Amino acid sequence: MKTLTNILKSIAAAILLIGVIITFIAVIARRVFNNSIVWSEEFIRYAFIWMFFLAMPICTLKGSHLTLDLIPSRLHGGAKKGLTIAIELICIAFDIVLVILGFPFALGNVKQTSAALHIPYGYINIAIPVGALLMAIFSAYRIYQIVSGKIDLDASGEETEVEA
Repeated sequence: MKTLTNILKSIAAAILLIGVIITFIAVIARRVFNNSIVWSEEFIRYAFIWMFFLAMPICTLKGSHLTLDLIPSRLHGGAKKGLTIAIELICIAFDIVLVILGFPFALGNVKQTSAALHIPYGYINIAIPVGALLMAIFSAYRIYQIVSGKIDLDASGEETEVEA
């Protein structure tokens, strides 16, 4: 799992770096040379979509995705563990729906291309089910870590990995 996480981090970081560089070049081209790069905005949008869906599984694994901590922060021990597992199971169910609906949606848009880059929309939309599948896998692994005691949900709401 660590290897997959490192690969996802590297790809997401590379996409972010390329996006920032292209944004910088596009701004300089527009402001200094009064000549815009037509495809830059479209490339950045699609790159960030992929970056988001590749980075979300990492957030899922670390338990650092966006959450409301109103109830979990007041729970301790088994109750907190049970609620966290229940939340992860709901996330897995939602991810499975995204995978089931996302693949046909992406494959159905392969013939339609983007305006500037002429990239098939299917290549962009496939990020949704791929990211959702990875999130489901990482959520299942997170449940395994919680059940086996490799993640300790302490009273402060912060998660600590237990050294094995």
